[in-house]
Amino acid sequence: MMKTLHRQVLLLSTAMLAACGGPAVSIATHSATSGPRAGDAGNAAVHPAHLWLQNGQSPDGSVTLLDATTGKTLASYPNGVASRDWSRMYVVTAQASQNLLKVVDPATGRDITVTTTDPGFALPTSGGGQRPAGLSPSGGHLVLAGASPSTPSPSTTSRFLVYDSNHLDRAPQRIALGGSFLFDGINDDGRNLYLLEDLSTPTTGGAYHVRRYDLIAGALDPTIIVDKRTGEKSISGTAIDSVNSRDGAWQFTVYGFGQMSPSPFVHALNLNDAIAFCIDLPSAPRDQVLDLLWGVAASHDGRFVYAVNSAHGSVVEMAADSPYQTRQATFPVPTPTSAAAWTPWTPVTVQAKRQVDGAAAISFDDHTLYSIGDAGVFVVDAARLRLTGSLLSKQALSSLILSGDGQRLYATSVDGAVLQVDVSTGRWASVTAGGAAVSVLRAQP
Repeated sequence: MMKTLHRQVLLLSTAMLAACGGPAVSIATHSATSGPRAGDAGNAAVHPAHLWLQNGQSPDGSVTLLDATTGKTLASYPNGVASRDWSRMYVVTAQASQNLLKVVDPATGRDITVTTTDPGFALPTSGGGQRPAGLSPSGGHLVLAGASPSTPSPSTTSRFLVYDSNHLDRAPQRIALGGSFLFDGINDDGRNLYLLEDLSTPTTGGAYHVRRYDLIAGALDPTIIVDKRTGEKSISGTAIDSVNSRDGAWQFTVYGFGQMSPSPFVHALNLNDAIAFCIDLPSAPRDQVLDLLWGVAASHDGRFVYAVNSAHGSVVEMAADSPYQTRQATFPVPTPTSAAAWTPWTPVTVQAKRQVDGAAAISFDDHTLYSIGDAGVFVVDAARLRLTGSLLSKQALSSLILSGDGQRLYATSVDGAVLQVDVSTGRWASVTAGGAAVSVLRAQP
């Protein structure tokens, strides 16, 4: 158990507590009495940009292209998932007797490819905002998931379609498995499909086995993927955020609110070699709601992945090729308003609390981390893991992303507003006053 910390401290280690069902690692919530601020909220002009937004949650949401200057919607699509370079967006639309699978050019809004797919299938989702998923890291393979029953049972059949995304006209590989399985990931060469086998019961809540489906053999691997160091077989909780390493080999997913796992943790899964590690994360005392504000970001040089939570001042650096090699630090932040209202006996459920979808971003030179806090954005030096400033806002934020030139952050608030903040002056501007925006996905000139 980590000792409670009352001042900024850096811990260097080659391994943290790493059992998916292991004990919680607690950390104090600080009051920010020092440390530079990049600036408080103020009035600023909206910089010209086109913003891709997710509106609402799957399956009823949409993806829209917004002109930041005018506030006008330029294009709208059903929820879609974009390739890493944003050259393609994959969209599934339901028709009367069949579904259409479309590939859209995000730059022009034009259809690149349109084909039919089986009715009842849709893009799988991930994260607190139920963001559409299903693509391999490089975008070469696409997975669609069949509709899941509201109450899983042993008689449930889980169905998936796996496409070569460069040849959508070819028949997909069809998978049917007895039991309740959820999409987790797929590797770049299209050999390994990863699924979460749902073990939920009224007493365990959301508990899962991580399984590999061998797409070459066309069979579920009987071996359960366990924590390589501890042998722990099950993971528990709700996925909060996820990111791939830059080379696509590893998938890092933050989980929280697990009845079997009192602390949040990162599940680091090697998509090529089917091995996994669990990295426990600090959890603030008596304010589990703040665990929803964990975000993950991968450095552009491919060396590190960072998990950061500025609601209670915690950051963990993981080596991208050896996730169990970590550094950890804490930094002072104001006592969250939401935390002050909580008492130890207050029940906390992920459905009832603040949903955040993309709580962290990293500068293109890998020097600076930006992280959503209880109010505004906090700025962390990625090399020293130290707080260097804050971009305070009166609005509770739900997502953020960095502009292509690295000069501005775009964010959504919990009431659906879209905001802009200049990272050098800290001045905020309102792009839209409110609406249905859940997260900002991309900012382009």
